[in-house]
Amino acid sequence: MGLRQAYEKIKSYSLEKSIEIDSFKVVQEVERLRNYWKPENTNVILLAESHVLTSDDDFKININYYDFDNFIPSYPDNFVRFVYCIGYSESNLFKNKPTDPSFRNPGTRQFWKIFCACVSDNDKIVYDLILKGRIKNLEERVRNKISILKKMKEKGIWLVDGSIVGINGLPTKMKRDIISLSWNSHVNDIVLENNPKAIVFIGSPIKNVLLNEFQDSSIEIFHQPQPQARLSSEEHKEVLRRYFRICKKYC
Repeated sequence: MGLRQAYEKIKSYSLEKSIEIDSFKVVQEVERLRNYWKPENTNVILLAESHVLTSDDDFKININYYDFDNFIPSYPDNFVRFVYCIGYSESNLFKNKPTDPSFRNPGTRQFWKIFCACVSDNDKIVYDLILKGRIKNLEERVRNKISILKKMKEKGIWLVDGSIVGINGLPTKMKRDIISLSWNSHVNDIVLENNPKAIVFIGSPIKNVLLNEFQDSSIEIFHQPQPQARLSSEEHKEVLRRYFRICKKYC
C-alpha cells in the first residue's frame, strides 16, 4: 500500500483518539529524505520508532544546502525533525527564521553517534567530528555528517522508521497502534523489498510490536536500547560497540 493510503489510516485513528500527527507534506518530506539515502543493496536496516513530530510552521523553514550541492545534489530542503534532515540541529543553515517564538532545534545527537559507530573502522568509536562542541566550523561539521551518511549508503546501512508519523510523547498503547498501522499498510513492504541481512530494533516499543513478524524469516534480528536510555557511560559505549560489530559482520 502507498504512503498516502497508510497516512489516511493513521489520520483516521488520530481523529478518533484526538491526537496530533504530522501533516502529509511532512510525512512526504521524511520519505524523500529516507529514500535519498536508500542503499543500492541493503545489508542492515536500523529500525527505529519514528521521526519527531514536526509542525507545519516549522516545515515552512527552508534549508540552504547551496554550499554542499556538489556532495548532496537536489537534497530535500524543507525542515523536518528527522536525523536525515541535516538542518535538524543546524539552524545556521536556515534560509528563513522560524515563526514560532518557542522554536528549538536540538537535533538527535544520539542517532549521529549510532551512525558513526555503524561506519567506524574499529570498536574505538569516534563521533566528536559531528559535535558542535568539538567542530566549531559549520561547513566542516556538515561535510563530516554528509561523509558519514555516504559511508552508510555505500555499506548498505539504512535507517527506517516503524511509524510514518512522529509518535514521540504518545502513550505506549498509541505508539504500538500507529506502528502496527504503518507496518501493515506501508513499512512492511519497504523492509521486505530491500531484503536486508540484518535488522536492528532500536528501542523496546518497536521490538515489542514487530518482533513476531520475523519469526519465520532468515533475517538476523538484533535489539538495542533507545539512544536516550538511562545507561552508564560505559554501557552507552558498549551499545555503540555492538552497532559497530553488527555492521562490520553484515556489511
